[in-house]
Amino acid sequence: SSRYTLQLFGTYEQTKAEAFVEKYRKLSGLRYYRGEHKGRHWYIVVAGIYADAGAANAGVKRLPSDLQRLKPWPRTLGGIQSSIRKNVN
Repeated sequence: SSRYTLQLFGTYEQTKAEAFVEKYRKLSGLRYYRGEHKGRHWYIVVAGIYADAGAANAGVKRLPSDLQRLKPWPRTLGGIQSSIRKNVN
């Protein structure tokens, strides 16, 4: 849970998260999960697993330029796991 991933995209619509993942399906480790934002379901697309924040930031530079423009940022897997546990039905 101390490892990192990159958050690329977020949306209230699951179909948009699915379309995003499909568009970039060649990218290794691209997934989405459901969280909550402002009291609503929020679908978050993440990519990769990195040992630390520095490695995750370096990973941003290896993303395609159109994804770099989205200004992805590192998130801990522990934080994501916590968010998922809060939203399990």
